[in-house]
Amino acid sequence: MSSKGPQKSGLGETLKKAFKASSVAVALTAVGAGGYAVLRDEGNSGQAPIKPDAARKTDVATPIAAAAITPPVEDRAALERQFQDAVQALTANDPVGIDKLKAVANQGYAPAQFRLGRIYDGEEGFSGITPDKTQARLWTQRAAEGGVSRAMHNLGLMYYAGDGGQPDRGQAATWFRRAAERGIVDSQYNLGIMYREGIGVTLNPTEAYKWLLIAEAGGDKEAAQAVADLKAELSAPQRRIAEFRPTGFRR
Repeated sequence: MSSKGPQKSGLGETLKKAFKASSVAVALTAVGAGGYAVLRDEGNSGQAPIKPDAARKTDVATPIAAAAITPPVEDRAALERQFQDAVQALTANDPVGIDKLKAVANQGYAPAQFRLGRIYDGEEGFSGITPDKTQARLWTQRAAEGGVSRAMHNLGLMYYAGDGGQPDRGQAATWFRRAAERGIVDSQYNLGIMYREGIGVTLNPTEAYKWLLIAEAGGDKEAAQAVADLKAELSAPQRRIAEFRPTGFRR
């Protein structure tokens, strides 16, 4: 996905996209009992408005058959080696890299599914692959369901904008929340904005303030400004509730 996301109606602010194609390494995390597992992106992120719906492709390609189930633990080492072999081929612009990547993705290996989704989304250009939003959403969803935090974030953006399928703001909020709980700062910001405006979720200024505070703590300058603006709108009890909740967020 490109770097920032959907515009809020008439308010001039944007939700954020992240994880440009330069971010190759993918880490899988899980939420442990009693706290949030954290994954931080080490790639580049930027800001750009989301593409309008009119720019979406309307033709639907036949999906590649793929396993959506995470492979058994004993198979993961072998799949990781296959994935790294595919990445090396892609880096060398070797045409067999795409076939190798598809082979690993079809076995349910989430990092390969995420990489393939980004390629179909047009982030990386390779001969033999035509950008296809439907395929991008298909593979991104599988990667998100397989535990890739960055895929969760990108899937939220796809649901928000309707890239590769029907828009669904409720699903967008769900996937932003899952990514936010895993430490994705842009998802934390997005979720805060959605709660502040009642987009895909019930309007909840206290919950908005909480997530924006968490994003601010993660270094997001726009979140800091949103926190300052929202603080004046909340009562003292609302602020205390919101300020207490982020203390359980492990960084």
